[in-house]
Amino acid sequence: MSIYAINNQITSSNNNFPHFPQSTYYCSISEVKFPGAKLPFTSFWYQENGELVQRWIRTK
Repeated sequence: MSIYAINNQITSSNNNFPHFPQSTYYCSISEVKFPGAKLPFTSFWYQENGELVQRWIRTK
């Protein structure tokens, strides 16, 4: 079994992120592997109206 994660912090945005508010973003790419399964997920955190919001995207 292996578990690893890559974390990035984006402190500004441009037209590549038009659906996110102009704020600080966090991106975490994680993958968990064990026999017979592979579960990669990408998650984004951003501030919206002062609240920290997290969105998960399952990747193949």
